[in-house]
Amino acid sequence: MNICPICSAASEFKEFRGRPAEQCPNCSSLERTRTVYLCLMMKGRLQQIGTASFDRSIHHFAPERSLYNELSAHGKNGQYRCYDFSPEIYKFANGRIKRHDLCDRDANRDLAMADIILHNHVLEHLPTDFRHVLDDLNSRLAPGGIHVFTLPTKGGKYDEDLSPNLAPEERKRRFAQEDHVRIFGREDALEMIGEALGGNGSVFRLNHYLTPAMASVFGVRNSYDIDARGGVGGSTVFYYEKAAVGVEGATFPHGQSAMTKAGLAELLIELIDARLAETGGTGTSKRSSSEVARQTIDLLVDRIGSPDFYRNLEEAAE
Repeated sequence: MNICPICSAASEFKEFRGRPAEQCPNCSSLERTRTVYLCLMMKGRLQQIGTASFDRSIHHFAPERSLYNELSAHGKNGQYRCYDFSPEIYKFANGRIKRHDLCDRDANRDLAMADIILHNHVLEHLPTDFRHVLDDLNSRLAPGGIHVFTLPTKGGKYDEDLSPNLAPEERKRRFAQEDHVRIFGREDALEMIGEALGGNGSVFRLNHYLTPAMASVFGVRNSYDIDARGGVGGSTVFYYEKAAVGVEGATFPHGQSAMTKAGLAELLIELIDARLAETGGTGTSKRSSSEVARQTIDLLVDRIGSPDFYRNLEEAAE
């Protein structure tokens, strides 16, 4: 049994492009979208998500349907903005996605300030210096904001070719896909991204927050194992946080403080309970799935503060 942390559905995840137990059959989330969501949740940025009170300002590039639905509050969050170079390909968004070229630095700098900026497997498509893109997006973070992203990786070191004349088959051989211009190497990705973020970037490590059992249930076990050995993969979440204005240890936007203890189960249970309340007493399959998820989390977590289940942030920093 799997539980999707994004949509709360309990199901057996499906194979996707040769990767077993990869895709949630309910919301179509993949491992990398679930790790990004878990990062935002554990970094204290998703309080009140799933309710009408969730109003974080968000820039989401190349939006995935699963994250689009949750972060936009199914269209109710007017502060959620999503973009792509080819917005017409996103049929699920009903025309809400705006065209944006991340290679256009002026356009990047014209974006409104945001609490959250995110993108999954986007930088490999951009025929420009990816460092400029990261810098531009970081400049659009509101005080206390966070920028999260994932990258495709391969063994060895970074490889790039911005030439428009490179044959598609050569691009696929070198970069794993015909429309990619680069791929990040597992040998030097941590160093490269760290330098690109001015030495202020970080890597979200699932093993600091979950046990192997929970990682398996949430369909992020591959990422968990990579994180546990200090590696990097296609679902590794890099993030940059902009300091809050004023004092050290200041709260995040909307007065939400960063969590001092990992409380993933508590957050998920609150979210599922909110969704169950919205469905009322109906006997829908969605309600049934949410109830199964709720029960499964209850079984997984005998005690919320169990040291066998969670590691607090102080331990993670050691």
